[in-house]
Amino acid sequence: MNLVFDQTSDKQLKRAMYDSFEPIKNSLQEERSPLAENMAELTFADSEKSAPLQAADLIAHQAHVYAKAAQGKDDHPVGPVYFRLLARFRSMEDFHFFNARRFSAASTSLRRHRP
Repeated sequence: MNLVFDQTSDKQLKRAMYDSFEPIKNSLQEERSPLAENMAELTFADSEKSAPLQAADLIAHQAHVYAKAAQGKDDHPVGPVYFRLLARFRSMEDFHFFNARRFSAASTSLRRHRP
């Protein structure tokens, strides 16, 4: 998994992101976390030219629409547009940020690994 963020001229922000990424990645690797197996690198790109960022924006919007409609219910059906975007979607377990409980668990895990 490559983490690609929109280009920014804020050098302090970029440095902070780079400085945080490696320690988190190393910590996850030391713990043999499943997340670590998929983490590759952190990069920045121009969102007007970067197809991955444009795709991420589209998916994020559809995820927002879904989350708003689901109101935290695990069994809320996924709409057709969102479903097509998630071509390999098999179950609710494929994506962990659908509701507050799952987001909270992931957020807590990441906070433990902050440098």
